[in-house]
Amino acid sequence: MDLPALDTDALQLFVFGPGMGELVAIRAPPNHWLVMDGCSVGGRHYGQQLMDHYGAVPSLIILTHPHLDHAKGVSEVIDAATSDTEPKDWPRIGLVWSTHETRDDLTCLTRYYDGAVSEQAISAIFDRWERFPACRLELRQGEVIALGEARVKVLAPAPGARTQAFQRWSAGKAFDANCISTVLQVEWEGVRLVLGSDMVENPGQGWSNVLAFDSNVPRHAALKVAHHGSTDAQHPELLKRSSPTDEPFWLITPFANQKLPRFQPGEGVALLLDHVSKVHLTGIPRSFGKQGLMPRGYRLAELQSPAHSMDRSPSLTGFPDCMVALSWSRSGGPPTVHSGRGSITVER
Repeated sequence: MDLPALDTDALQLFVFGPGMGELVAIRAPPNHWLVMDGCSVGGRHYGQQLMDHYGAVPSLIILTHPHLDHAKGVSEVIDAATSDTEPKDWPRIGLVWSTHETRDDLTCLTRYYDGAVSEQAISAIFDRWERFPACRLELRQGEVIALGEARVKVLAPAPGARTQAFQRWSAGKAFDANCISTVLQVEWEGVRLVLGSDMVENPGQGWSNVLAFDSNVPRHAALKVAHHGSTDAQHPELLKRSSPTDEPFWLITPFANQKLPRFQPGEGVALLLDHVSKVHLTGIPRSFGKQGLMPRGYRLAELQSPAHSMDRSPSLTGFPDCMVALSWSRSGGPPTVHSGRGSITVER
């Protein structure tokens, strides 16, 4: 299934995964792009392929946190957006870095970000920061960045989480990088999208901090569900419906290595379906080579049955497989949904 056509008068959200990673992209009128994290299959990097397909150059590039399944392909997007271009025309490039840290050298940065897990992406970001400091985006909670006609607001991590992560790093202690995941809110023409990255509620009370900072976060039209739909990443207040008639769209990327999301009662998808009638998954929680060929719809009970085996076809070839895209028109109404090969919907 082809990628959707661009609409110069619409806000468009693209979510990709699995393969290796999770890629989220936003196109805001008139033609401004946010590329958030990355996804790759067979050495092909979806972020740059998406930009190449639409002939686009991002205005914002963000690595939400340093885990491999989010950093894969980020450096390629940065390289393409900054090669043969004057630094004044470079995109803003964001990475959470301790507000207490004064030693701006790559050794500090890569150690803070758990060694070499994401070294290539971090190196690309830090190189551009050094060469053109004005492109540096520190992703402080409450910061608002223009994206064409849209506004991007940083909801997380909270300052205390950044400080605690830096203190643990300074003491040589491990810390959970999900607790410093970047959460963004995108607003355009009354449409609010929440991009949850891998923010978790347990440990760290990440979503409690988000909700304390902005109690209107649950009033969203779409949510990129945090941390592949894991149970510990969700917060009941975030999942509360702000309106009994306007059901939000919730999108999940799977993470096969941890068999996320899960479908059993009280977990993952079942928990989410206590609040909405349908959720969209870009794929199913198994490896890319075992995804289904065409979009499919399932009932939750089917996926909870031990005897059930999801349809599969090994003929996926890569980009733009395992994708869901939503498009909101300026004229209002529900978004247009584009379901890519390998994607599924799950209903009660």
